[in-house]
Amino acid sequence: MYLCLMAISSVDLFNFVNVLANKAQDGAVTIPEYNIAAYAASVQLWEEYVGEIQRYQYGNPVPPVAYAKTNKIEADMAPFRIPLSAVTADSSGIIDLQFLPNYGYTTDLYRYQATGGQEVVYPSTKVNEQRLAKQLSSSIAQPTLENPYYMVNNATIKVYPASSNVDFSTYKLTYLKRPDNRIVRYTLSGGRPVITAVGIIPGVSSEFLEWNQQNFNDLAVRVLSFLGINLKDGELMQYSELKQRQGV
Repeated sequence: MYLCLMAISSVDLFNFVNVLANKAQDGAVTIPEYNIAAYAASVQLWEEYVGEIQRYQYGNPVPPVAYAKTNKIEADMAPFRIPLSAVTADSSGIIDLQFLPNYGYTTDLYRYQATGGQEVVYPSTKVNEQRLAKQLSSSIAQPTLENPYYMVNNATIKVYPASSNVDFSTYKLTYLKRPDNRIVRYTLSGGRPVITAVGIIPGVSSEFLEWNQQNFNDLAVRVLSFLGINLKDGELMQYSELKQRQGV
């Protein structure tokens, strides 16, 4: 059973943050301030789910929070998952990732080979330097074209074994793209900003964020934090419960 999750409206989040900030007396949060903070909050949440590099520990390649560690994280990151993009490895086994739109993190890599008019798929195994060294020196489990290994280095992937045969150089990559900067847009009327509704007109409408509705509160707290307002989760829950009792 699959849930149909709705994306977050940038306008809804802006209005919510403004109410929680309670800054109407001194001008409230400006739209440009919010747009900057919302993008920073989106990137921060994305990096936390993928696994922030500063949270990795020596000898433990999996951080406390990491993509695919729980179903919740996979569901939250689904809007950023780009499936099966065709890539090519050169004769040295290098796959250039710079041409991929907004590339962020590799989740899966498969080698494709046309055999007898059919495509055969060979899943590749992601390794770190320590494991790669063991595999390359192994007498029984070295990387093969049917059981390839790969390692990610910044904007490239190195696959093992490399092959100069064009038939063995086709791969398909699934990756997580980084968040787009989705903003609230506005016009000026009498010198005052008037927010445009969320829609589909590029460059005119305010935009939906890429996150699902279930991440609304998390993003709100992070945006407020970047704006210099510390709001604990418990306080947010109290606010939500109050609004429910008031029928808002």
